Amino acid sequence: MPTDHSAPGALRIARTRGTMRTSDDMTARRVDHRAVRAQHPEGVLRAVYDYAALDSAQTCGIRYDGRALDARVGEPLALSLLANGIDTLSRSVKFHRPRGPMCLRGNCEGCLTRVDDDPNTMACVARAHDGREIRSQNAFPSAELDVLRITDWFFPKSFDHHHLMVRYGPAINQVMQSFARKMAGLGTLPTRASEPMAPLAMDCDVLVVGLGPAGLALAAQCAQAGLKVVAVDEEPDVGGFLRDSLQWHTHEGARVCAPAWCDLQLAKLRALGVSVRLGAAACATFDDGTLVITGERALWVRARARVFANGSHESVGNFENNDLPGIYTERAVARALRQGVRVGATVLLTGGSDETDALALALSHTDATVHRVQPGETLRGAKGMGDVSGAVLVGPKGERTVSCDAIGAENVRTPAFELAGQAGVEPRASLTRRCFVAHSHEAGRTERRDVFVVGSVRSEGDTREPDWDATVSASVIALCKETAAQTGASR
Repeated sequence: MPTDHSAPGALRIARTRGTMRTSDDMTARRVDHRAVRAQHPEGVLRAVYDYAALDSAQTCGIRYDGRALDARVGEPLALSLLANGIDTLSRSVKFHRPRGPMCLRGNCEGCLTRVDDDPNTMACVARAHDGREIRSQNAFPSAELDVLRITDWFFPKSFDHHHLMVRYGPAINQVMQSFARKMAGLGTLPTRASEPMAPLAMDCDVLVVGLGPAGLALAAQCAQAGLKVVAVDEEPDVGGFLRDSLQWHTHEGARVCAPAWCDLQLAKLRALGVSVRLGAAACATFDDGTLVITGERALWVRARARVFANGSHESVGNFENNDLPGIYTERAVARALRQGVRVGATVLLTGGSDETDALALALSHTDATVHRVQPGETLRGAKGMGDVSGAVLVGPKGERTVSCDAIGAENVRTPAFELAGQAGVEPRASLTRRCFVAHSHEAGRTERRDVFVVGSVRSEGDTREPDWDATVSASVIALCKETAAQTGASR
């Protein structure tokens, strides 16, 4: 699946100080995709828009903290709020620092809100439809203007509310404890009890968790070998990191955008008879099964072989004020743009990969001002009080400040090894990557005979190489056939 990094069009990248955010900038984040088509008819962003058919999306009305807002049916609520100039969606538990969406894929806590009376709902996962009610939580009176932020200024180093009032006697201490408990925490209980979720038992030969490039390839190869395959992914679409790529890809000689390529692979899986469950999170695994939670019910999946291809966690990295609203992973910036929302009018991108180049090109096609980190420079910190107003870069020529209203930080990826760890896979520290990885031997084998790990959950290699995927799937297929022969039955 080769990529084409030379999408046509002149790249307009700013190297000088940009403009500050204005009220017009904050309410003009919707991308005019028709104008993009007209001005850049061969641009990859145009192809992504054509594929998504955004000009046919219906508008709807939602409410946020009592305010009526316009949204598009089916888009993530976090994008609806960002498109309306709302960056701060929540507050930190203890110091009430402002928080905004960082990953736009349910991988952080920056967009926890109360949606239709359900607390702690990730606004980047919940979808917009007419009449949805979103309220900020853990803030007074709202997330945008929270008077409890004063805690952060009064206690700049630490805040131990457990012992703050001890010296004044138990009565005052109890009052303080009661106040602190009400002001902290994550939301309040819903007003109605949820219905019990009846589990559905499923038996199969292979369970594949995660449908990025590695999971898609392995599920297809196992199905082609005649195995019964169940494949799950917590996202509503397949493709993982690749789906949010703003690059061209090749499928059977045709030039297609990343979402189109991913959906072609999904269609292939379904044609092969793979049971694909999207929006389904594998949350626990045991010796005799894996628990998968879907929107409708719980699944108890028992498989001869479990393959974990559930990818990586993502963060923006370590720098001063990296929790300010307006700071995103580069993948999140691309995901928002792919769905028709520009995160800022002046955007700093810190990465240096081909994906960063494609993202910079796409942003420039929306008339955004794009700053790039120069060779040898690093991001020391973000500037701003309530949200991003600039960034400080340090390099061989010294320190410079860039004015911007959004930062797309290079994706820092650490393997999501926890689920494989529940299955008995040993996590090992990687000194070169400075994180833990799921330890495996050749062909994705682990110390558990029936458990395999593939893709970025185990390494940062190119998980799309067919020969490598075929080696892993061959081991899985051999195990399933051997187990079936021993038991004399097929799942």
